[in-house]
Amino acid sequence: MGDYDDLASTSERFILNNEILHDSTIQTLEGLYLNNTIRFARDIEFMKGRLIGLLGGNHFGRFSNNTTTDQKLAELMGCAYLGVCSFVRLSFVNIARGEGHTGSHCVDLFLHHGKGGGGTAGASMNPVMKMAETADADIYLMGDNHQKGVLHKEKLRLTSGKQLNLSHRKQVFARTGSYLKGYEPNTISYIVDALLPPSDLGSIKIELTPRRSQKDGQDREYIDIHASI
Repeated sequence: MGDYDDLASTSERFILNNEILHDSTIQTLEGLYLNNTIRFARDIEFMKGRLIGLLGGNHFGRFSNNTTTDQKLAELMGCAYLGVCSFVRLSFVNIARGEGHTGSHCVDLFLHHGKGGGGTAGASMNPVMKMAETADADIYLMGDNHQKGVLHKEKLRLTSGKQLNLSHRKQVFARTGSYLKGYEPNTISYIVDALLPPSDLGSIKIELTPRRSQKDGQDREYIDIHASI
């Protein structure tokens, strides 16, 4: 969801990418960016081949070729770079039905690195809930503010077949958490300087479970979505 190494902020990049810096200084900084990114890629190497993609954050290093450390990390992990905002569709095909079966089920994710959100749980989740005003999806995810939170919401909908049927759509809204430990003895941190609350470290978990129901002569297959902290 971005901010993988908590490197330079937007205002700091104005200084670090200033053209008045000597070429040797720029090369030193870019070497630091690259080494940090390679080291982090090694730390999360167990994820390689299992990632849908990586979002870009607002804390990153920018190389002289105008690419970022977020893009470099995606390259090292062999996955897509999704930018700061992305629409992703996951398609699930029931291969147990045999060759030639084309039926599939989709789960749509609308993702954003993050914006806004105060210190309370409600204020943190409000920007995530507002994502539904921009895009129609099953899962809405937002990072950035180091908090974790999950809300489930149900919507009624009509599905057509031989006749109109009333069903519901489950939607998940989540702040995705943090791995930045702010309070450690004898360690400088902007979290300490700003007297911010410590984060509940770790990620959220979203389970996608194939389901099948039979009601009123209707055979329905769907993907059940459940999220937890």
